[in-house]
Amino acid sequence: MQNCAMCETHTHCQMAEPGYKLWLSNKQPYAESTACADEFDCCDAGVVVLDQTQNTCASDTTPPPTTPTCPANCSDCDENGICRECNDKFYQNPNGMGCLACEANCNDCNQIDGECLDCADGFTNDVADNKLCVAIECPSTSEFEHCNACELTEDGQHECVDCAVGFRTNVDMTCSACPANCDDCSFDQCNACASGFERHPLDLNTCVDLTCPATAAFAQCNICELNATGAHFCKNCDGDFVVDGETGLCVAVPADDDTSTCDIRGCGSCNAANDSCTQCLPGFTAVCSASGHTVMCEEQPAQCSTIFNHCDTCKYDNDTFLCEACDEGYEKDEAGQCSQCAHGYTRDEVSGLCKSACGDISMFILRDA
Repeated sequence: MQNCAMCETHTHCQMAEPGYKLWLSNKQPYAESTACADEFDCCDAGVVVLDQTQNTCASDTTPPPTTPTCPANCSDCDENGICRECNDKFYQNPNGMGCLACEANCNDCNQIDGECLDCADGFTNDVADNKLCVAIECPSTSEFEHCNACELTEDGQHECVDCAVGFRTNVDMTCSACPANCDDCSFDQCNACASGFERHPLDLNTCVDLTCPATAAFAQCNICELNATGAHFCKNCDGDFVVDGETGLCVAVPADDDTSTCDIRGCGSCNAANDSCTQCLPGFTAVCSASGHTVMCEEQPAQCSTIFNHCDTCKYDNDTFLCEACDEGYEKDEAGQCSQCAHGYTRDEVSGLCKSACGDISMFILRDA
């Protein structure tokens, strides 16, 4: 329709274009210059007349639709504010207004009726009210006498999940005492032996008494420990005896030696003055003291590296230090030093010199500075 910005039908206008007015009597647009008595006769441009029955120019006052406000703890609701889906750990209030929290000790519940679907550890659904979670009580039987906390299996059987100190969980999920002389244990081993006992290195469920065996071999031993196989060895001997590093037993001190305890670290026996070692323990090597007048013992291989380059193990023999074994990739030469040939050369087994691949002896052994 000409001069009409919005039509109701092809013969009735609802809103006139700018510069025109809409006559209410016939719903037709006329130029603004046309005589118009008041709002009961015509409407200004831009005013919408809703339908043919409207006889005034009053604008539509119907408020636009608004988004409903969902109740607390509700993630989705309808246009009337009725919750359709609650947040996690909440379920719908039966009266439709908002969401209620799952009961205490319930990790997750049904959104519709609040039935607890997952009770916290140590709790189970209450038989009388499935919304509730109640603590699981251990049975009053001997199998559960030392159990601190129980749980239920899928078939409703009790199992212990926390045994008292000094007890451990068995395969059948009941509690049994730790092995003898074991203060704390887990399913397959003793974690801490009682005072005066040590865990057997090859049997982790056994605690061995560290008291020295009552045999002639240990008669002079006053402190014992366990070796890698779980056997006793002597750590400290009585006055006139020292520990033999190879056997782990006590041996008598030679007559010309002092009978007092040797205080030098790594030394099995000392001289009469107790200031120089006459026998180093295994794993230690004799070295001269700073004064040069006494012998000390240093742990290998650190001591070797201060005397020889690339020597892994050395020994003290007839007042002389000798390298027994070189580091990997090095060999002892005629002078007893560890060295390796230059690239492209191999050592001649007879001469000890480095020989080229062509067979010519063209280079002497290269030693590290």
